[in-house]
Amino acid sequence: MTLKSAVTRGSHWLRTPIYTKLTIFRMPNDKHIQHLKLGLDHWNRWRLAEPSTVPDLADADLRSLEFDYFDFRGADFSGADLSGSRAINAQFDRARCKKTLFRDARLPDVAWTGADLSEATFAGADLAGCDFKDAQMDGADFSDARVTKGSFPRVSLQSGSMARADLTQVDLRSAVLSNTKFVGTNFHQAFLAGADFTNAFFGNTIFADTSLTGVRGLGTAKHGSPSTLDIRTLSRSGQLPTEFLRGCGLSEVFMDYLPSLIRRPFEFFSCFISYSSVDQRFAEKLHADLQEKGVRCWFAPSDMKLGDRIRDRIDESIRFHDKLLLVLSADSISSPWVETEVETAMEHDRRGRGTLLFPIRVDDAVIQTDKAWASEIRRTRHIGDFRGWLDPNFYQTAFSRLLRDLKPPIDASLIDPGNFDDDIPF
Repeated sequence: MTLKSAVTRGSHWLRTPIYTKLTIFRMPNDKHIQHLKLGLDHWNRWRLAEPSTVPDLADADLRSLEFDYFDFRGADFSGADLSGSRAINAQFDRARCKKTLFRDARLPDVAWTGADLSEATFAGADLAGCDFKDAQMDGADFSDARVTKGSFPRVSLQSGSMARADLTQVDLRSAVLSNTKFVGTNFHQAFLAGADFTNAFFGNTIFADTSLTGVRGLGTAKHGSPSTLDIRTLSRSGQLPTEFLRGCGLSEVFMDYLPSLIRRPFEFFSCFISYSSVDQRFAEKLHADLQEKGVRCWFAPSDMKLGDRIRDRIDESIRFHDKLLLVLSADSISSPWVETEVETAMEHDRRGRGTLLFPIRVDDAVIQTDKAWASEIRRTRHIGDFRGWLDPNFYQTAFSRLLRDLKPPIDASLIDPGNFDDDIPF
């Protein structure tokens, strides 16, 4: 369709009484439509001649028309329909395109800097190489769009959709993408530093050869189905929220071994907490605080699965984890189960497999007891002091020391010689 066949619906406001109520219909400016019909050269000359005039094309029917290289900077396209149109290298900087339809349009290399694209529809559109810097696009629909090598730094796309969109090599630095759908979206080589995915929705999403370092809100994301995270993405992304990895479909065992698989040293030793049930309150607090700091730890009340044989499960957990974090108290010292756990750990140590036993105390019982195994711990091990754990300041000091001691020494052989530059977009 040519521009001369564009359909307009009037040049001003029409007021039509319906059931005694006033209904107002917005119509595109007829004079501006006429300038548009006269083609590219005339339109751009008119824009130069009248720089203060804001083109009013709101609600215009511009379907399947061609606007290559047109200057639409600051124009008002609110509610217009440009479905199936073509506007290669056009300029839409600061344009008002609220609720505008660009369905299946061909819009490669278009400039949209600072444009208002709220609730606009780009479903199925070709947006390769477009620049959306600082655009406002909350509620916009980019479903099935091709946005390869597009630039979206600092955009606001909240409660929108990029379902099945191709975002290969897209720059989304510091973009606000909260509550947006990314089902089937391809983030191959996307640049995502500083992007906010709070409460975003993922499913069958592809994160390939990219970095999630500095990405915000991943731990709050929702997952409708597993997603793909390739090894290069995992290698470059550092520590990611467990909730996000689990939502993407990674197993607990895989997450535990992930640092070694990608040649990144563990930040902390993993722990099994051994304690008496009388010390449950302290054990639960310690467990929660260690988990929050990224320490992989296990203890029976929260982690025992239905049907597990308790003795076998505890023995397995002692073998699987790096440290047996032993909570010493009058009750734990008199517990035969704790004694068995300690004997297993000490036998491990005697066989030269590293130091497994990691004792802390919540009272003075280990100093006063005549139990052989407890006396041996007192003579041969440094014991962390949590006796004043009910005092927040005392507890925090003791916890900080424990956290420091749970850091493994740096092994130079685990340092990955590969150097990825995450500060430069693709």
